[in-house]
Amino acid sequence: MSLLSFPLPRLNSLLVQLPLPDGPGRLLDVGCGDCPAALTLRHALPGWTIYGLDLDPGELRRAHLRAADLRLICADASHLPGLLRQRFGLILVRHPDLSLRRRAWSRIIPRLPLSLAPGGVLLITLYTAPEADLLRGLPLPPPYPLDEGALAPVDLGGRDRFAAAYRAAAINPPPEHS
Repeated sequence: MSLLSFPLPRLNSLLVQLPLPDGPGRLLDVGCGDCPAALTLRHALPGWTIYGLDLDPGELRRAHLRAADLRLICADASHLPGLLRQRFGLILVRHPDLSLRRRAWSRIIPRLPLSLAPGGVLLITLYTAPEADLLRGLPLPPPYPLDEGALAPVDLGGRDRFAAAYRAAAINPPPEHS
């Protein structure tokens, strides 16, 4: 299947660049809404368990109609429920509206790396350059380098125009042995 045959080709072209842990893992889609990325995520990460987290129960009902096998949780990401205190190979945050909900996301995003499994990746995508500037101002480690030349074109809606990835190894280094 070519990059452009995926429902969200730009997202897929980001996913294939990530140094994800080997084998099936767990993915957390924070602020998933009706989970428009579900099909792309399934194709890019076969065998992975996909968790969707959102505040809006109506969006989660629509997500369930889109993909009944998603594990959907209605909760506030700043107070992750006990079920989500496990580690994830990938945490995805697509279009968090940093400009509109700056205070909330400024609390949530820096805490997400704590839920990454060893070798896991936090991927954040944004619509606008001002949001990318806000993201760079958050207390996060240096981003994992993404090859802009290998990305599919931005669609007319501007989805996933800007992206940053952060590796668990850079965030949660293993303890040193003496």
